[in-house]
Amino acid sequence: MAQTQVDTETTSANNGMAIAPKRLSPEQFKTRFEQLVPLITQEWTDLDREELTATDGDLDLAVDLIATATDHTKTLIQAQLAELHSLHLTWERREQQQKALQQAPSQSPSQSNPSPNPDEDHPPSPSIDDVLDLLERRTEQLVERVKADVLPEVKSQAKRNLGASILTALGIGFLLGLFVGGSGGDRK
Repeated sequence: MAQTQVDTETTSANNGMAIAPKRLSPEQFKTRFEQLVPLITQEWTDLDREELTATDGDLDLAVDLIATATDHTKTLIQAQLAELHSLHLTWERREQQQKALQQAPSQSPSQSNPSPNPDEDHPPSPSIDDVLDLLERRTEQLVERVKADVLPEVKSQAKRNLGASILTALGIGFLLGLFVGGSGGDRK
């Protein structure tokens, strides 16, 4: 459990860029639940705030409630809640850093750092691994969304129009064959 907490905090603080943790533990959700309620209700406007607060920070109950209200998969909801949790941690750290910077001028000159950092206004860019990890998670979310929303509709359309679906597939295959393979007369 302690390792999950460390992973969450380190991935969310990567150069100021919000990166969703791989997993959101029920303990993490419960400890930050009061701060997450406004973000959750802002993200899912159809959700009733009283029903959400009635879950008392139980991750499974909150996921079930949101999934029922939005018709999204529970996996997608958990990933989005993890991302909201990560965003909240990032915002909280930025506020702490700003408070520390505001308190720093009130210190005596002997205590402060004499050499100012010119890159303070521009945080370092995220590493390639962080960006690729973020893109991978977002791609997984999109694939899950396509599987849940688009694929059943396509399957039902194909079943209703079986003849047209077969002819369309043959036509696309024929065109791809022409583009990829050429006319076939040039082969030896």
